[in-house]
Amino acid sequence: MVVWTRCGRVVSWRHHRIARARRRDGRVRRPRRRVTGAAGDKVDGPRGSGTGLAAYFAGFASAPLARDLAGALLRHESSIAGFSGIREYAGGDWFGGDVDSGPVILGVSVGASGFALAAARSMNDRDAFTHVYRTVDLFGVPTSGGDTQRYATGGPIGNALLLAMLSANGYGS
Repeated sequence: MVVWTRCGRVVSWRHHRIARARRRDGRVRRPRRRVTGAAGDKVDGPRGSGTGLAAYFAGFASAPLARDLAGALLRHESSIAGFSGIREYAGGDWFGGDVDSGPVILGVSVGASGFALAAARSMNDRDAFTHVYRTVDLFGVPTSGGDTQRYATGGPIGNALLLAMLSANGYGS
């Protein structure tokens, strides 16, 4: 059975299982962000934004992999007073933000937190979803007009991504 294709090469369930085993950082259980070729040697550390993106898109191909990734992402929730975000780097690592993560404020990534909405929704984790959504709603600066709602700080791309994350379905069985 085929899981996905990449660059015209078919990846089987066997390769999928190998990838799940090799591309994990044992310390934090997030996938390695970059690995070398078939050997899967680690190039850099795991990141929240990459894990969230992978969890979202894996949900279209492999429910078990998507659940693993979503669980790893949600374990790095940072909460205060009912508001939450997802840490970009685990275990005290710090490399700053980039185009993937968006701003990283006190270790919490805007990108990872946005993708956590889809992960929490798909995993039926109401508490995580509620806490992260409160943060998005506060810092996104919602604006309403007619029958639409947009977030001023996200711009068109941020609003499109937020729509995708808020309408994510479960990962199936």
